[in-house]
Amino acid sequence: MGQADRRLCFPLGVDVVVARRALSPSDAEYLRCSLANAVTAILLQAEVIRRHMASGMLQEPAIECATEQIGLNAKQIWQVVEATVLESTT
Repeated sequence: MGQADRRLCFPLGVDVVVARRALSPSDAEYLRCSLANAVTAILLQAEVIRRHMASGMLQEPAIECATEQIGLNAKQIWQVVEATVLESTT
């Protein structure tokens, strides 16, 4: 994923945070990449679940593992939001 692609993933929200917090270009890129990586991981785990369901090989351990990974990545997104968006509004 190129830099332009990452910017398209989060066009408004991240740019507002970057501007509001006056982040350096490297900090802004780190923020974008952190969010993009976490969202991509969630989408990949959702695809694992979808493929298991489509193949009829729906196995509880695979779903539990994918669900756990989705939760961990969602937590990572929340931590980034807390550290950037919420911290800047309090």
